[in-house]
Amino acid sequence: MNFLNPTRLVAALSLLLSLSTAHAAMLYHVSVDTSAVNASSGYIDLQFNPGDSSAPAATALLSGFGGSITLLPTVTTDGAVTGVLPGSLTFANSTAFNDVFQSVLFGSNFSFDISFDGDFLNASGSTGTSFVVGLYAADGMTSLLTTDLNGTVLTSELVPGGVVTHTTFAADVLGSPSVVAVTPVPLPAGVWLLLSGLSVLPWWRKRRV
Repeated sequence: MNFLNPTRLVAALSLLLSLSTAHAAMLYHVSVDTSAVNASSGYIDLQFNPGDSSAPAATALLSGFGGSITLLPTVTTDGAVTGVLPGSLTFANSTAFNDVFQSVLFGSNFSFDISFDGDFLNASGSTGTSFVVGLYAADGMTSLLTTDLNGTVLTSELVPGGVVTHTTFAADVLGSPSVVAVTPVPLPAGVWLLLSGLSVLPWWRKRRV
């Protein structure tokens, strides 16, 4: 029996791709233009909070934090959060309030990658979890670069079923629609799996000759 039939191989890899993308974490690159408050001290607030106890389990992994920004020593962490900047931060939505309040000296910009994973990707229901980015002045209360009274510049709503919706509240202080940009990171692991599988076909055919 020929188990290495190329048609079967492509079909199997395509099936793996569909399964991996259906259950894969969702990854985004977030960049924030802070040139309007360059050289000002303040705070970055990062939250990952469920709507209520019925929200399906979800996690957020923040990595790749960088830019022209200086992290200052004062930081407050609440709830189900592990890690420390500029390294990775892992948030869970297992408690009502999960937060990192990091003191910084703002530069012209900062950015990071955020990955969402967990039961919410395939769960049903209407209650989700919000990932929120806020910016504050040195007093920890005055909002920066936003029209939102709570200081929010970005909210990412994680809806059961794997839908993520991004909303920016940044003020048009730089002559552009927003100082925040959110970009999906292309080519999830499943695509690489498919491409890797297809790359072995020429080698397999040579072996058959």
